Amino acid sequence: LDAFCHSVEAYWSTSATDESRAYSKESLRIFRECFASYINDDESTYEPMMKCSELAGRAINIARTCAPHAFSYKLHKIKHFHHGQAVAICLAYIWKFMEERADDNLKQILADTERMTGMTCDEFIAFLASLDLTDDLTMSADEFDETVNGVNTSRLGNTPIAITAEDIISIYKSFITVRG
Repeated sequence: LDAFCHSVEAYWSTSATDESRAYSKESLRIFRECFASYINDDESTYEPMMKCSELAGRAINIARTCAPHAFSYKLHKIKHFHHGQAVAICLAYIWKFMEERADDNLKQILADTERMTGMTCDEFIAFLASLDLTDDLTMSADEFDETVNGVNTSRLGNTPIAITAEDIISIYKSFITVRG
């Protein structure tokens, strides 16, 4: 999943180049073709998925990560999610946030994302749920505050839409339930 997220983020990044976007497109093509068989331990998908990961790494090395990774670090730490799970959840809801506020340029980037991934934002959220990756999205108020305050804001600059402190809270509240 981290390779998927690297590919999407590298495509979205304000630092994206034609080269990084070409790597992203090819990585996402391989992911789309192989992931379902890969998670069912089909050995014939191991090599293509390694190529998918390599291409995603090349893309993100050029374009750098953006909001989904910036949001994921405390979620990973506090909820003990695997890194790729934390990033994928954040990517899903940042994608939704961007859809709701997109200008024409961002609408085109998001339309490209749907074509490359073969999924809409809502379908990606359902995909994550089908993998049981969204089952435990609750935390205490203190954990929520730590999560909000733990966003790596230096990574937000690569995101194709401005995200304010209020937006950070709103995005997290769109998928995290705060207990008590």
